[in-house]
Amino acid sequence: MLKEWFYHTGKAIMSLSIRIFIRKIHFDGTENFVKNKPVLIACNHPNSFLDGIVIEYFYHRKIYALTRGDVFANPIVNHIFRSARLLPIFRSTDASAAAARAGNNKTFDECNEIFKKNQSILIFTEGIAKPEKDVRRLKKGTAAIAIDALKRSDYTMDINIVPAAINYQTFFRARRSIHVQFSKPIRMLDYVERAKENEQQ
Repeated sequence: MLKEWFYHTGKAIMSLSIRIFIRKIHFDGTENFVKNKPVLIACNHPNSFLDGIVIEYFYHRKIYALTRGDVFANPIVNHIFRSARLLPIFRSTDASAAAARAGNNKTFDECNEIFKKNQSILIFTEGIAKPEKDVRRLKKGTAAIAIDALKRSDYTMDINIVPAAINYQTFFRARRSIHVQFSKPIRMLDYVERAKENEQQ
């Protein structure tokens, strides 16, 4: 509990901020949450830091979030971010190819241990935050993490990807409304044979 002091402090502050600055949050598809199983929430990323807070505001299970890996290079930032349940994920622009590969392999190890505990991880599958209502090209990281965990369990882990979409009434005004939609989970056990046949596809 002590090592996550920043998470609990930040959550309390952000929950208060949401009540003050956000007029209303609409949640649809909450029946699609999977209980007592590992979950990877795959969400769009239109509004940077606030997106994770909005998901966290509703989601009452323990949740970790993946964020850009280069900011973890500073030891102090690394400690604070990990205290906030944030894990590094490296894009091609964040580090050299070798450093990014090594960093992501370590994060995949951590993700696997989290999934073993039937806990949840949030990934912004577009890979970059931008204030717009269009969905950008999806990156490979979401599928890569899910398939990696599936392979490590010898294709027995019942990991589910829950697609999520956040839509802001406006990006640049206080007292705005937000709509969050959770879609039907993608059960990775349904894709075992296809993953074995052609993992990259």
